[in-house]
Amino acid sequence: MDKNKATRMLETARAYVGNPWEPWNFNDLDLKGFLENYLHVIFVSGFRNSVVEEHFDTIVKKFHNLDLDRIVAMESIDAKTLPIRNQRKADAFLKGCKLIHAEGWEAFKQRMRKDGRVVLTELPYMGPATSRHLATAIGLEDTEKPDTWMKQCAAACSATVEEMVTFLSREHELTRQQVDAYLWQYCRDNQHIPNHSDPATSKSDRASAFSLKWPASLESAVAKVCKEEGTSINQFVVMAVAEKVSAMKTASFFAAGAAEADIEAALRILRRDGGQPPEPEDRLP
Repeated sequence: MDKNKATRMLETARAYVGNPWEPWNFNDLDLKGFLENYLHVIFVSGFRNSVVEEHFDTIVKKFHNLDLDRIVAMESIDAKTLPIRNQRKADAFLKGCKLIHAEGWEAFKQRMRKDGRVVLTELPYMGPATSRHLATAIGLEDTEKPDTWMKQCAAACSATVEEMVTFLSREHELTRQQVDAYLWQYCRDNQHIPNHSDPATSKSDRASAFSLKWPASLESAVAKVCKEEGTSINQFVVMAVAEKVSAMKTASFFAAGAAEADIEAALRILRRDGGQPPEPEDRLP
Protein backbone atom coordinates (compact mmCIF):
# COMPACT_ATOMS: atom_id res chain seq x y z
CA MET A 1 0.00 0.00 0.00
CA ASP A 2 1.19 3.51 -0.80
CA LYS A 3 0.94 4.93 2.71
CA ASN A 4 2.21 8.36 1.69
CA LYS A 5 -0.50 8.73 -0.93
CA ALA A 6 -3.18 7.54 1.51
CA THR A 7 -2.00 10.12 4.04
CA ARG A 8 -1.94 12.91 1.45
CA MET A 9 -5.51 12.09 0.40
CA LEU A 10 -6.70 12.20 4.00
CA GLU A 11 -4.86 15.48 4.69
CA THR A 12 -6.43 17.06 1.61
CA ALA A 13 -9.90 15.85 2.61
CA ARG A 14 -9.49 17.09 6.20
CA ALA A 15 -8.36 20.51 5.02
CA TYR A 16 -11.46 20.75 2.86
CA VAL A 17 -14.08 19.24 5.21
CA GLY A 18 -13.05 20.61 8.60
CA ASN A 19 -15.19 18.87 11.21
CA PRO A 20 -17.19 16.10 9.52
CA TRP A 21 -20.79 15.24 10.27
CA GLU A 22 -21.04 13.06 13.35
CA PRO A 23 -23.15 9.88 13.27
CA TRP A 24 -25.77 9.13 15.87
CA ASN A 25 -24.73 7.92 19.30
CA PHE A 26 -26.51 4.57 19.24
CA ASN A 27 -27.73 4.97 22.82
CA ASP A 28 -29.50 8.19 21.83
CA LEU A 29 -30.97 6.75 18.62
CA ASP A 30 -34.75 7.03 18.46
CA LEU A 31 -37.23 5.38 16.12
CA LYS A 32 -37.58 8.34 13.77
CA GLY A 33 -33.81 8.74 13.55
CA PHE A 34 -33.44 5.08 12.63
CA LEU A 35 -36.19 5.22 10.00
CA GLU A 36 -34.67 8.35 8.45
CA ASN A 37 -31.29 6.67 8.08
CA TYR A 38 -32.82 3.39 6.87
CA LEU A 39 -34.83 5.21 4.21
CA HIS A 40 -31.79 7.24 3.12
CA VAL A 41 -29.51 4.21 2.83
CA ILE A 42 -32.09 2.37 0.73
CA PHE A 43 -32.57 5.21 -1.74
CA VAL A 44 -28.92 6.31 -1.95
CA SER A 45 -27.79 2.79 -2.83
CA GLY A 46 -26.88 2.91 -6.50
CA PHE A 47 -27.83 6.59 -6.80
CA ARG A 48 -25.80 9.77 -6.53
CA ASN A 49 -26.12 11.24 -3.06
CA SER A 50 -26.83 14.70 -4.49
CA VAL A 51 -29.90 13.35 -6.32
CA VAL A 52 -31.28 11.68 -3.20
CA GLU A 53 -30.58 14.73 -1.03
CA GLU A 54 -32.45 16.96 -3.47
CA HIS A 55 -35.62 14.87 -3.19
CA PHE A 56 -35.28 13.29 0.26
CA ASP A 57 -37.67 15.62 2.11
CA THR A 58 -40.38 14.86 -0.43
CA ILE A 59 -39.82 11.11 -0.05
CA VAL A 60 -40.07 11.46 3.73
CA LYS A 61 -43.37 13.29 3.39
CA LYS A 62 -44.74 10.53 1.14
CA PHE A 63 -44.01 8.14 4.02
CA HIS A 64 -46.05 10.26 6.46
CA ASN A 65 -42.98 12.06 7.87
CA LEU A 66 -41.76 8.71 9.23
CA ASP A 67 -44.72 8.17 11.56
CA LEU A 68 -44.46 4.39 11.93
CA ASP A 69 -48.10 3.81 12.83
CA ARG A 70 -49.26 5.65 9.73
CA ILE A 71 -46.69 3.93 7.52
CA VAL A 72 -47.75 0.41 8.55
CA ALA A 73 -51.37 1.36 7.85
CA MET A 74 -50.40 1.72 4.17
CA GLU A 75 -51.26 -1.36 2.16
CA SER A 76 -48.82 -0.36 -0.55
CA ILE A 77 -47.11 2.61 -2.12
CA ASP A 78 -46.98 3.54 -5.79
CA ALA A 79 -43.42 4.62 -6.64
CA LYS A 80 -44.83 6.78 -9.41
CA THR A 81 -45.85 9.24 -6.68
CA LEU A 82 -42.23 9.55 -5.52
CA PRO A 83 -39.60 11.85 -7.07
CA ILE A 84 -37.33 8.78 -7.35
CA ARG A 85 -39.57 6.21 -8.97
CA ASN A 86 -38.03 2.98 -7.79
CA GLN A 87 -40.73 0.52 -6.77
CA ARG A 88 -38.32 -2.01 -5.30
CA LYS A 89 -36.82 0.55 -2.93
CA ALA A 90 -40.22 1.90 -1.89
CA ASP A 91 -41.59 -1.60 -1.24
CA ALA A 92 -38.48 -2.55 0.74
CA PHE A 93 -38.82 0.40 3.12
CA LEU A 94 -42.54 -0.22 3.64
CA LYS A 95 -41.94 -3.91 4.38
CA GLY A 96 -39.06 -3.09 6.71
CA CYS A 97 -41.24 -0.67 8.66
CA LYS A 98 -43.87 -3.37 9.11
CA LEU A 99 -41.26 -5.82 10.41
CA ILE A 100 -39.99 -3.28 12.95
CA HIS A 101 -43.53 -2.40 14.00
CA ALA A 102 -44.42 -6.07 14.50
CA GLU A 103 -41.41 -6.64 16.76
CA GLY A 104 -41.56 -3.29 18.52
CA TRP A 105 -38.92 -0.57 18.35
CA GLU A 106 -37.40 -1.14 21.80
CA ALA A 107 -37.09 -4.89 21.25
CA PHE A 108 -35.56 -4.33 17.81
CA LYS A 109 -33.07 -1.80 19.19
CA GLN A 110 -32.13 -4.16 22.01
CA ARG A 111 -31.38 -6.92 19.48
CA MET A 112 -29.21 -4.52 17.47
CA ARG A 113 -27.30 -3.63 20.61
CA LYS A 114 -26.79 -7.32 21.45
CA ASP A 115 -26.17 -8.88 18.03
CA GLY A 116 -24.90 -5.94 16.00
CA ARG A 117 -25.13 -5.46 12.27
CA VAL A 118 -26.45 -8.95 11.56
CA VAL A 119 -29.87 -7.76 12.80
CA LEU A 120 -29.95 -5.11 10.07
CA THR A 121 -29.51 -7.76 7.38
CA GLU A 122 -32.95 -9.09 8.33
CA LEU A 123 -34.49 -5.94 6.89
CA PRO A 124 -35.33 -5.68 3.19
CA TYR A 125 -32.61 -4.16 0.98
CA MET A 126 -29.96 -4.60 3.68
CA GLY A 127 -27.11 -6.56 2.14
CA PRO A 128 -23.43 -6.57 3.23
CA ALA A 129 -22.68 -3.04 1.93
CA THR A 130 -25.96 -1.31 2.80
CA SER A 131 -26.12 -2.84 6.29
CA ARG A 132 -22.58 -1.59 6.96
CA HIS A 133 -23.57 1.86 5.68
CA LEU A 134 -26.60 1.92 7.98
CA ALA A 135 -24.63 0.59 10.97
CA THR A 136 -22.16 3.44 10.52
CA ALA A 137 -24.87 6.08 10.17
CA ILE A 138 -26.71 5.08 13.35
CA GLY A 139 -23.56 4.66 15.44
CA LEU A 140 -23.97 0.90 15.84
CA GLU A 141 -20.44 0.14 14.61
CA ASP A 142 -17.23 2.04 14.10
CA THR A 143 -16.83 1.01 10.49
CA GLU A 144 -16.62 2.41 6.99
CA LYS A 145 -18.91 1.95 4.00
CA PRO A 146 -17.11 0.39 1.02
CA ASP A 147 -18.91 2.48 -1.57
CA THR A 148 -17.64 3.56 -4.99
CA TRP A 149 -15.72 6.60 -3.73
CA MET A 150 -13.98 4.72 -0.93
CA LYS A 151 -13.02 1.96 -3.38
CA GLN A 152 -11.53 4.55 -5.74
CA CYS A 153 -9.54 6.10 -2.90
CA ALA A 154 -8.25 2.68 -1.86
CA ALA A 155 -7.35 1.73 -5.42
CA ALA A 156 -5.36 4.96 -5.80
CA CYS A 157 -3.06 3.88 -2.98
CA SER A 158 -2.99 0.19 -4.03
CA ALA A 159 -5.01 -1.12 -1.10
CA THR A 160 -8.39 -2.48 -0.15
CA VAL A 161 -10.83 -0.16 1.61
CA GLU A 162 -10.30 -2.05 4.86
CA GLU A 163 -6.50 -1.82 4.61
CA MET A 164 -6.58 1.88 3.80
CA VAL A 165 -9.02 2.79 6.59
CA THR A 166 -7.20 0.61 9.15
CA PHE A 167 -3.88 2.35 8.38
CA LEU A 168 -5.31 5.88 8.38
CA SER A 169 -7.35 5.44 11.56
CA ARG A 170 -4.32 4.09 13.47
CA GLU A 171 -1.77 6.48 11.99
CA HIS A 172 -3.90 9.59 12.60
CA GLU A 173 -5.76 8.48 15.74
CA LEU A 174 -9.17 8.74 14.10
CA THR A 175 -12.16 6.44 14.23
CA ARG A 176 -12.94 4.47 11.10
CA GLN A 177 -16.14 6.52 10.81
CA GLN A 178 -14.13 9.74 10.78
CA VAL A 179 -11.79 8.51 8.03
CA ASP A 180 -14.83 7.47 6.01
CA ALA A 181 -16.58 10.82 6.61
CA TYR A 182 -13.58 12.92 5.55
CA LEU A 183 -12.86 11.03 2.34
CA TRP A 184 -16.49 10.44 1.36
CA GLN A 185 -17.61 14.05 1.86
CA TYR A 186 -14.68 15.40 -0.14
CA CYS A 187 -15.43 12.98 -2.99
CA ARG A 188 -19.17 13.69 -2.86
CA ASP A 189 -18.71 17.45 -3.09
CA ASN A 190 -15.91 17.49 -5.68
CA GLN A 191 -16.82 14.38 -7.67
CA HIS A 192 -13.26 13.08 -7.62
CA ILE A 193 -10.90 11.58 -5.06
CA PRO A 194 -8.67 13.93 -3.04
CA ASN A 195 -5.78 15.37 -5.02
CA HIS A 196 -3.04 17.03 -3.00
CA SER A 197 -2.55 19.65 -5.73
CA ASP A 198 -6.27 20.43 -6.02
CA PRO A 199 -6.63 24.24 -6.29
CA ALA A 200 -9.62 24.09 -3.94
CA THR A 201 -7.37 22.79 -1.18
CA SER A 202 -3.96 24.19 -2.14
CA LYS A 203 -1.74 25.80 0.49
CA SER A 204 -2.67 29.32 -0.59
CA ASP A 205 -6.38 28.60 -0.11
CA ARG A 206 -6.23 26.58 3.07
CA ALA A 207 -6.76 28.05 6.50
CA SER A 208 -4.93 27.12 9.66
CA ALA A 209 -6.79 25.72 12.64
CA PHE A 210 -8.65 28.37 14.61
CA SER A 211 -10.15 27.98 18.07
CA LEU A 212 -13.55 29.65 18.28
CA LYS A 213 -15.41 30.37 21.51
CA TRP A 214 -19.14 30.89 21.09
CA PRO A 215 -22.34 30.40 23.12
CA ALA A 216 -23.48 26.79 23.44
CA SER A 217 -26.95 27.83 22.29
CA LEU A 218 -25.53 29.23 19.04
CA GLU A 219 -23.44 26.12 18.45
CA SER A 220 -26.52 23.96 18.95
CA ALA A 221 -28.54 26.03 16.48
CA VAL A 222 -25.75 25.94 13.89
CA ALA A 223 -25.31 22.18 14.32
CA LYS A 224 -29.02 21.65 13.72
CA VAL A 225 -28.96 23.73 10.52
CA CYS A 226 -25.85 21.92 9.28
CA LYS A 227 -27.43 18.52 9.85
CA GLU A 228 -30.55 19.59 7.95
CA GLU A 229 -28.45 20.96 5.08
CA GLY A 230 -26.01 18.07 5.03
CA THR A 231 -22.93 20.20 5.55
CA SER A 232 -20.24 20.54 8.21
CA ILE A 233 -20.08 23.27 10.85
CA ASN A 234 -16.70 24.29 9.43
CA GLN A 235 -18.12 24.85 5.95
CA PHE A 236 -21.13 26.71 7.36
CA VAL A 237 -18.96 29.09 9.41
CA VAL A 238 -16.52 29.69 6.54
CA MET A 239 -19.42 30.51 4.20
CA ALA A 240 -21.08 32.81 6.74
CA VAL A 241 -17.82 34.68 7.40
CA ALA A 242 -17.09 34.96 3.68
CA GLU A 243 -20.55 36.45 3.06
CA LYS A 244 -20.08 38.93 5.91
CA VAL A 245 -16.65 39.99 4.67
CA SER A 246 -18.03 40.43 1.15
CA ALA A 247 -20.89 42.60 2.44
CA MET A 248 -18.51 44.75 4.49
CA LYS A 249 -16.14 45.18 1.53
CA THR A 250 -19.05 46.22 -0.67
CA ALA A 251 -20.19 48.79 1.88
CA SER A 252 -16.62 50.09 2.22
CA PHE A 253 -16.31 50.38 -1.57
CA PHE A 254 -19.38 52.61 -1.86
CA ALA A 255 -18.40 54.61 1.23
CA ALA A 256 -14.95 55.29 -0.23
CA GLY A 257 -16.51 56.34 -3.52
CA ALA A 258 -18.92 58.69 -1.75
CA ALA A 259 -16.07 60.29 0.23
CA GLU A 260 -14.24 61.17 -2.98
CA ALA A 261 -17.33 62.48 -4.77
CA ASP A 262 -17.51 66.11 -5.90
CA ILE A 263 -21.14 66.96 -5.24
CA GLU A 264 -20.87 70.49 -6.60
CA ALA A 265 -19.37 69.28 -9.88
CA ALA A 266 -22.14 66.72 -10.21
CA LEU A 267 -24.78 69.41 -9.62
CA ARG A 268 -23.18 71.69 -12.24
CA ILE A 269 -23.43 68.90 -14.79
CA LEU A 270 -27.05 68.28 -13.90
CA ARG A 271 -27.86 72.01 -14.19
CA ARG A 272 -25.99 72.67 -17.44
CA ASP A 273 -27.84 74.15 -20.39
CA GLY A 274 -29.20 71.85 -23.08
CA GLY A 275 -30.27 68.26 -22.90
CA GLN A 276 -33.53 66.87 -21.67
CA PRO A 277 -34.93 67.66 -18.24
CA PRO A 278 -34.75 64.78 -15.74
CA GLU A 279 -37.68 62.45 -15.42
CA PRO A 280 -39.92 63.17 -12.42
CA GLU A 281 -38.59 60.15 -10.51
CA ASP A 282 -35.00 61.35 -11.08
CA ARG A 283 -35.51 64.92 -9.77
CA LEU A 284 -33.81 65.99 -6.57
CA PRO A 285 -36.17 66.72 -3.68
